[in-house]
Amino acid sequence: MKYYSFVLANHVKFPELTVNMYDLHLATKGLLLSESVKLKQAFLSSDDDVLKSKYQDWLTMKEELAKYNAMPKKSVFSLGVNLLKFTNKVNDLEKELQGLSENFSQSYNQQDYSTKSIQSALAADEAAIEIIRIDLYDKKFVGKTEYAALILNKNSATPQLAHIPDGGNLEGRNFKLYRNSIKLKVKDEVSYDAYWKPIASNLGVTKKIYLSQDGIYNQMNVNTLMKPSGESVIADLSIEFVSSTRKLTESNSEKRNKNVVLLGDPYYGTELYAALPGTKVEVESIDAVLKGGAYNSKVLTEKFASEKVLKESINNPGILHISTHGYFMP
Repeated sequence: MKYYSFVLANHVKFPELTVNMYDLHLATKGLLLSESVKLKQAFLSSDDDVLKSKYQDWLTMKEELAKYNAMPKKSVFSLGVNLLKFTNKVNDLEKELQGLSENFSQSYNQQDYSTKSIQSALAADEAAIEIIRIDLYDKKFVGKTEYAALILNKNSATPQLAHIPDGGNLEGRNFKLYRNSIKLKVKDEVSYDAYWKPIASNLGVTKKIYLSQDGIYNQMNVNTLMKPSGESVIADLSIEFVSSTRKLTESNSEKRNKNVVLLGDPYYGTELYAALPGTKVEVESIDAVLKGGAYNSKVLTEKFASEKVLKESINNPGILHISTHGYFMP
């Protein structure tokens, strides 16, 4: 994080720093993603029921932690939750799981990802973008946050760095405005300039981008941002969201996963919510289309379309389509 802050302050004078920054982010983010996958595989394949139970507890706690982190601090406090203690509890359980799992503790090889390998996978009118949240550092962490977008094109000598300032407002006032404009369906004349204009100014003739997000960008959909002209971001730009832009090289080296799971007309585990028969028609219609394209699709509905099945029985399909509604509970 200190290095990211250094690059943010010095990239104009030393543009080659952005290459190191991009490579470092690919490596560190890729390591975290691989650890998560390795952890899941190790525990779900285990015959140890205690281990599986602890893993499920950890997943539940991680979901709770994500919920608390998305809530205003006052709301978390009113629930009687000590966020720091709860975070430490989640981290301690994760460390315990790592110690208990021999499979997870074993080292595993990582493919070497770099700006060059990403560039080789890009077409001439494509770009790979890594958005990075940065805690500013100047001899010490100064308590301020900013964002940087590293934009990599097919033939660029170095990734371009788009500086997205004022992370405090991006994560606070501006995000509330964005969320309320979506909820109330009112015109939003602020969010495009705040979140996307610094990136758009560096895209040139790019027609498609592969976008890996970080921080507050994970809580919004940049496709919904409106230009001053009234057009949406996707009016002239195709955006594919990826967990990391290293996925571009993985998709080139691996056979495309044509397994598809379609989940609709779900059973919520209670009669409080009405059934959604229209979603059953939807997934069955999609299934018919996919079968014509040589996909191996599987339809899950009613009692088979449950949270338990989703979490425990679905094994890494190429496409996972969930047709349902969302409910917010106290």
